[in-house]
Amino acid sequence: MIGAVSIPAELATLGSGILGGIVGSIGNYAIQRRMEGARREGEVNALRSALLTEIETMEHFDDFDIRHRNIPNQDSFSSTIYESNSSDIGMLSKEEAEAIVRFYGTLKNIRGEIERFDEVQHQLREIQGGTVAARKQASSERNERYSAIEDQFGDLVSWREEAAKKLKDNLE
Repeated sequence: MIGAVSIPAELATLGSGILGGIVGSIGNYAIQRRMEGARREGEVNALRSALLTEIETMEHFDDFDIRHRNIPNQDSFSSTIYESNSSDIGMLSKEEAEAIVRFYGTLKNIRGEIERFDEVQHQLREIQGGTVAARKQASSERNERYSAIEDQFGDLVSWREEAAKKLKDNLE
C-alpha cells in the first residue's frame, strides 16, 4: 500500500483510551447537569407548593368586612414560610417573585398599621377622662390608621389571589 501509515499497537490503544475517556467524561457531565436541573426544579416546586399552601390558608381575608371596622388581629396573617424562604424567592419566575413580594410586602404593611391602630385604640381607652383635645387627636390618628388599613386591604386580597394563581400556573 502506498501512503498507508502504520500505527503501533501501543499508540492505537493509548489513543482509543484517551478518546474513550473524553467521550465518557462528556457523557457523565451531561448526565450530572440533567440531574442537577431536575433536583433544582424539584426544590423550586417544593417552594411553590409551600408558599401556595401558606397563601391559601389566608382565605379568611374574604370574611373580614373592613368597611364596618371589622379589623383582623395582626396575628391572623402568617408569613412563616415566606420569611424562612425569602432568600430563595429568586428561584421562582420573575412574575411569581413579583407577585409574592408584592403580596407579602402589603401584608407586612397592614400588620404594622393594625399594630398602630391597636395602640391608638388602647390610648383612647386610657384617656377617656382626658381633655377633649387629647381624645380628638387620638381619635383622628385612629381614623388615619383605619383608612390606611382599608386602603391596603382590598389590594391585599387581590394580590393574594394573583400570587396564588401564578404559583398554581407554574407548579408542576
